[in-house]
Amino acid sequence: VESGPKLEDRTVVCRLDRTDRELALLEAEAVLAAARARARKARTGLRPEEIEARRADVQEKQALLDNAEANLARTRDLFEKEITDRSELDRVLSVHLAAKSLLARAEADLKLAEAGFREEEIQEANSEVARQEARVAQIRDELAKTEVRSPVAGVVARRLTEVGQWVQRGGPVAEIVDLSRVRIRPSVTERDVGRLRVGDAATFRADAYSDRTFTGAVSAVIPAAEAGTRTFRVWIDLPNEDGALME
Repeated sequence: VESGPKLEDRTVVCRLDRTDRELALLEAEAVLAAARARARKARTGLRPEEIEARRADVQEKQALLDNAEANLARTRDLFEKEITDRSELDRVLSVHLAAKSLLARAEADLKLAEAGFREEEIQEANSEVARQEARVAQIRDELAKTEVRSPVAGVVARRLTEVGQWVQRGGPVAEIVDLSRVRIRPSVTERDVGRLRVGDAATFRADAYSDRTFTGAVSAVIPAAEAGTRTFRVWIDLPNEDGALME
């Protein structure tokens, strides 16, 4: 917070530490991007080259099974002729079963790829996108709250915080004075106060501007006399867009 400079409305006057929230936002945005990619794939299905890759995988697994079946047939023949033992037959049989299982899995993957995603899978992917979007929005809102902005245009009259200082929720960080309009409170005599009405035009001269007259209007007439002087306070509001008058 800098003291002294004129601020526009909504100018940032204090920024809280936000490193952890910025890192969290980067992570959340990456997760959101991945979720959107999955949802997009769920809606459109796999690309033709991805389906072709699965089809090639089926052909490869079919070739492995064909080879395993031929090897199993030879091993059984050798076993029946007592040229090989039972353990070799069991090993070849195990390889054959594994090849069948791999082919079945590859065929199932190809079938799913050609059929596309089910409606519930698409809905689940879209729901995940919505959850991640809400997470990103939440973190962005938390980041926005790390910036304390001036509610009005004015001047920083006093700095109430230092760099690195802890700030309580709702605690003050700076004192800002709005000088776009100023109020003077002259005293008038009992004889004159009865002639004043709210809204009456009033002129004012300041010692610092001997050649300039400021024009405003009466905003209030205080009906109670001040003790000792028997004078009455009057409030006069003056426009001060150029900031010439300082409180």
